[in-house]
Amino acid sequence: MTDSGNDFLKYVDLLDEFITVRAFDQGTLPFDVPKHLNSVAYRRAVVESCVVDYASKVRPLFRRSAVYTEDSVIEALYNICVDVNPHLSITEVALPTGKPAVSSPALETEPAAVPDRIRSGEMFDYLTTRIVGQDTAARRVADTFRRAKYNLRNPRKPRGVMLFVGPSGMGKTEMGKAVADYGFGSNLVRIDCSEYVLPHERAKLIGAPPGYVGYHEGGLLTGRVRTNPRSVVLFDEVEKAHQNVHDLLLQLFDDGVVTASDGVVVPFNQTFVVMTSNIGAADAQRVSRTVGFNRRHPSESQAEDLYQDAVRKYFRPELVNRIDAVVPFRTLDKGDVQQIARLTVGNLNSYLAPREVSLSLTPAAAALIADRADYRAWGARHVERIVETGIADPLAVMLERGKVKKGDRIAITADHGELVLSVQ
Repeated sequence: MTDSGNDFLKYVDLLDEFITVRAFDQGTLPFDVPKHLNSVAYRRAVVESCVVDYASKVRPLFRRSAVYTEDSVIEALYNICVDVNPHLSITEVALPTGKPAVSSPALETEPAAVPDRIRSGEMFDYLTTRIVGQDTAARRVADTFRRAKYNLRNPRKPRGVMLFVGPSGMGKTEMGKAVADYGFGSNLVRIDCSEYVLPHERAKLIGAPPGYVGYHEGGLLTGRVRTNPRSVVLFDEVEKAHQNVHDLLLQLFDDGVVTASDGVVVPFNQTFVVMTSNIGAADAQRVSRTVGFNRRHPSESQAEDLYQDAVRKYFRPELVNRIDAVVPFRTLDKGDVQQIARLTVGNLNSYLAPREVSLSLTPAAAALIADRADYRAWGARHVERIVETGIADPLAVMLERGKVKKGDRIAITADHGELVLSVQ
C-alpha cells in the first residue's frame, strides 16, 4: 500500500486547530480490515490511518477534555478523513473478502443519498451532548435524517427543511452547526438574513447579473453549494430577509434547485436546510408570565401551537407548507445554563491541555455564571463572554505572572458575588 504523497491541513471545530490528514490513491485501503468489523471499528481504522500523528498528538488532546466523548471525536475526525478520501466512505468502500469482487452502486452516487454513517440514534446522542436542554428538538432533527436515509421523500428536494423557533440564546443556530459537524463534514453555509432586508440584496445569494460588478464571483449561496453539494444551509433570522429572498426559498424547497446568475442550475438535493427565527417568542414569554403567581413556561404542546400560529401569520402559506417541521426550542432553566457553563469551562480545559493545567468549576460558581448571564431573558448567549472575562482573563494574568505551573489544578469558586480562581 502506497499513499499519494499528499497531506492536507483540515480544520477541526472541536479542537479549534488544524490537523494533518493524509490523502491516499483512489482504491487504496490504507489499513488491514479489522477482525471484528462493524461501523465503529471501520471509522476508527480510517481515522487512525489518515490522521497524521493521531495516537501521539491528536488523540491525547481530546482525551484531556471532559466535553466530548471519544465516539463523537472519532465521528468528527472520520467525516474530515472522508472529505479528503471520498473512496474510504463507509458507503463507498468495497472491502476485500478473499472472494471475487462484486460491485454494487453506492448510496452516495444517488442524487438523494445521505451518508450511511448518519444513524438517528447516534445522531440524537451527539446533538443532546452538544446542545443542552433541547432533547425534543434533537429528536425531531434525528427523525428527519432517518427519513432521508431511507429515501422516504422526493429525491429532488433537500434532505430536510426545518424551521427552529424560540427565544434568543436557546441553541437554535448552534443546533444547525452541530448537524453540519456530525453529518456533513462541517460543511456549513450560513446566511445571516439581517443582511438581506433590501430587494436587490437577493443578488448576493445567486450572483450579480451580467454586466454588473462581481458577476464572475458567484453567489454566496449558489457558489458555496456548487462547491460543496453536501452541506447544511443555515438561514439565520429568516424572518428579517426581504420577500425576494423568501421567493428564492420557495423555489429551493419546491424544486430543489436554484438558478445562479450565470445560468447554471445548482441542485440542493444533498443539502439539509435549517432556518432560525424568533417569531412567536414574545407570545410564548407573555403566556409564561400570565399562568399564575409562580413563573411557569407553557407546555411543549402549548408552545408548539403558539409558534405554529405565529409562523402561519408571518409567512405565506405556500412557504410554510413546504417546511418539514417547525421545531420550538424551549426556554432554558438555570440548571441548563449551569451545564452550559461547565461545558464552556471544559473547552478552556482542552485549550490548557498542552500546558497540563486543569480547571474545576464548583456548583456555586456555575450558579453565579448562570445568574450573571440573565438566563431568563438571554438563555446561554452571554455565558461564553462571562467565562472569558471572569475566568479566562484572570487566568491569563496568572499565567503571565508565572503563578500557574505545569500540572497545577485551578479551582473556580464564588465568593461574595465574584468568581475566584485559586491554585490547588
